[in-house]
Amino acid sequence: MYARILAIILFSAVLGVAVLGFRQRRLETMHEMTRLHQRVDDMRREMWRLQGRIAEDCQPARLREAIQAIGLELEPMTPLDPSDRRLHMIDAPEVAIAD
Repeated sequence: MYARILAIILFSAVLGVAVLGFRQRRLETMHEMTRLHQRVDDMRREMWRLQGRIAEDCQPARLREAIQAIGLELEPMTPLDPSDRRLHMIDAPEVAIAD
């Protein structure tokens, strides 16, 4: 009788320790996830700051003048014709377009 009660108490203690261990591990994982999310947010803010700085430093008017001064021929990055199917390649990647 005493052996059964002792076994039940020991089993309950081991089970309790295991549950506490799992809980602690979950809390540590949540803490790490929060820290990583904060790091991603910090990096995103830094990227936005750098993009703004690049935009300020580029000065489009001066860039256009410099391009015209050296006679550089540039093509637009996106087609000007909205009916050009290359604009919709993301929607239908299985469609091959022959140029």
